[in-house]
Amino acid sequence: MRVLIADDDPAFRHLLEDILVKWGYDPVAARDGNEAWQVMQQADSPQIAILDWKMPGIEGVDICRRVRKERHEPFAYLILLTYQAREEDIAAGMEAGADDFILKPLKTNELRVRLDAAKRIVELQNELLIARRTMAEQGAELESAIGNLERFSSTVSTRLLIPLATISTQAQLLHDVLCRMDNQQCEAFAKKISDEAVQLTQLTHEVLDSLHRRGES
Repeated sequence: MRVLIADDDPAFRHLLEDILVKWGYDPVAARDGNEAWQVMQQADSPQIAILDWKMPGIEGVDICRRVRKERHEPFAYLILLTYQAREEDIAAGMEAGADDFILKPLKTNELRVRLDAAKRIVELQNELLIARRTMAEQGAELESAIGNLERFSSTVSTRLLIPLATISTQAQLLHDVLCRMDNQQCEAFAKKISDEAVQLTQLTHEVLDSLHRRGES
């Protein structure tokens, strides 16, 4: 995993780079706050950043503010390096958007524990991002399916129900106009046409109601 190291002390910066490489990380170095901010603005910027609080250009705490304001995806875990251990300083850094603090002089074991925690959090955030995108895609597919269902229902209503109603009406006219009381065969044919049209109409309504219920659920 790539990790941004932003510190104006070249010796300290190189030391951090060597340590992170040994731990399997891919360090990206920045000599000051301006370089660090340029890196964080890139599309493939590191998702973990170790930022010196006090450095030339943009200070680490201000980079935290900018990242939280201007960058929402992917998630970035921000660690501030500082000599300042006062509670008010830590509170100010957290309000600016920092996720963690590491006090100078650096303790290697502490750094490793905090980086491992940062890596786990970033991986979880990435999984959540993928899940949200998958849900959004599925929601779009569902909306498309509902739209297709509505169009299908409209087509069925226009092309099937209306002709069925016409058939039923014509069968009744056939019975009333052409069939005489003593013509049982004519009456039977007319009644069968009418009954079949009514049954098919009812079946069509049941199918449409079932599709609508599935779409609503």
